[in-house]
Amino acid sequence: MAIIPEVSNKKSKEMTILPEEIKTDILSRLPVKSLMRFKSVCKPWRCLFRDPGFAKMHREHATRNGTSTFLMLHYRFTRFAMDAFYSIDHTSLSIQLLSPLRDEALHDSTAMHYPLIPPNHLEVLGSCNGLVCLRTSVPGDEDAICLWNPSTREYKNLPASPNRFRSSNVDMDIVVCGLGYDDENNDFKVVRLAEINSTDDSFDDSGDWSEMEVHTIRPGSDHEVEASIKRSQSVFEIYSLRSDAWKKCQTVPYYFPGYLKPGVIVNGALHWWAMKRHGDGDEVILSFDFNEEVFKEVAILEGPMIHKEVSDTDYENNSVGVLGGCLCLLHKTFDKVDVWIMQEYGVKESWTKRFTITEESIVDTIALRVICDFQNGAILFSTDDSLVYYDPSPERGTRKLRILGTDDLEGAEKCISSIVSLNSGTYC
Repeated sequence: MAIIPEVSNKKSKEMTILPEEIKTDILSRLPVKSLMRFKSVCKPWRCLFRDPGFAKMHREHATRNGTSTFLMLHYRFTRFAMDAFYSIDHTSLSIQLLSPLRDEALHDSTAMHYPLIPPNHLEVLGSCNGLVCLRTSVPGDEDAICLWNPSTREYKNLPASPNRFRSSNVDMDIVVCGLGYDDENNDFKVVRLAEINSTDDSFDDSGDWSEMEVHTIRPGSDHEVEASIKRSQSVFEIYSLRSDAWKKCQTVPYYFPGYLKPGVIVNGALHWWAMKRHGDGDEVILSFDFNEEVFKEVAILEGPMIHKEVSDTDYENNSVGVLGGCLCLLHKTFDKVDVWIMQEYGVKESWTKRFTITEESIVDTIALRVICDFQNGAILFSTDDSLVYYDPSPERGTRKLRILGTDDLEGAEKCISSIVSLNSGTYC
């Protein structure tokens, strides 16, 4: 790490008497805003704050103390055709939501400067160690992906994939995209997975295809039905921030029903609900290990956690989340949501149903996700268009939350403030 220099004032001279590791430890406990100001003091300090080891130390202090956690909210103003981001300090949010006053307006929110990725219609694909992954959501431009540090305002546009990995390709749907951290190589990585409904020769014919019979009406005929075989395959690729490059596509024998969902991070890995392509088509919880760059089965769902028939309408689907630091499953049907907790990671016998939700604002939605939970057992959900605060205790109930003057909610993420550098030199 860089050495902290001496400066002229008395306090700084006193500080230089301390060992370098103590001075570095002191600086690593300061908020990001202070470090952003201090980086202009001199070049050695600037180098120190860009050092990955220092950024990791700063991030660990912030995570341990819980003082640098904030909620990032993404809204879409349809009448102006523009996006807006707001941040709310998690501690302030907790105090407001746990108070006796049942105010539905979110106070102390701050508008955020964010990178524009033309066209100006974005999706949040997850947050990890202070970085946020964004992409455009206009069909044909989904491969425009950006990494962003909201605390330092630095951003980096990712290079185009050399793997012809575009949603504008025929019969390709991007169904998984997420951001994670490889702690062995000190590298942030983006994983992106698409389902291909063809036999495009540009992808690996590894045998990880599944087939289904499709019936269509023959063109020009009088309702004459023609049967054909539809083949599909899941292909994923990985971007490395350290090398600033995409790696070759690989196949995986699973598919991911429903809309694109950001993964949730537990034990350093991203997790999704998926289904096996072969055998009995089991429902599973799948993780992606960023160190080994492989998908792994964490659990095969059984009994009351599976659906008799999987519906692509998304009204009867499963999704994963994190509650109390544990992996959880939202088992959603048309009239209720069962919340299951895996109390011991990877141990199927530790699944416990925590409670069942029948509140209409939560059940009658497609894009249901867990954003965070609170000490009193309450949960903050994001739904199709809003935040919903759910308290399982009967006397408190459920309420929708909003920022005054905003339209529909597009997404929400729980983030931490971090000084992690993208080494891009581009800022909002």
